[in-house]
Amino acid sequence: MDKIVLVPAYLGHELKSKTLKIPTGQLHADGELSSTIEETIWLETKYQSDCQVDSKRLSQDLSDVVAQLNKEGFEVVSIVPVTSGSHHASTVLDGGFGYGFSYTDSLIVHARLISR
Repeated sequence: MDKIVLVPAYLGHELKSKTLKIPTGQLHADGELSSTIEETIWLETKYQSDCQVDSKRLSQDLSDVVAQLNKEGFEVVSIVPVTSGSHHASTVLDGGFGYGFSYTDSLIVHARLISR
């Protein structure tokens, strides 16, 4: 017996970069603390993205589905992403432009009952 489970992907929050100055902890020849190194980190904003999947949540949701299937005596045969997308095109004076993008909409998990 086979079982198919749809694991929906949810959109995450937009991210913005922030550059931090981190002290190296080393001393200059004059005994002063050395300069800093710069490191860029990404922070979530309060705004929901219209195209970026919350991959941490999707990973946890998939893990939960697989664990439940295993508990019920199934083994996963395959996991297939379902892709959605969007596009836009426009004309401006004598020219135009267009763009498109895709993202993972959900995952389809195919599992088979392990014969005992």
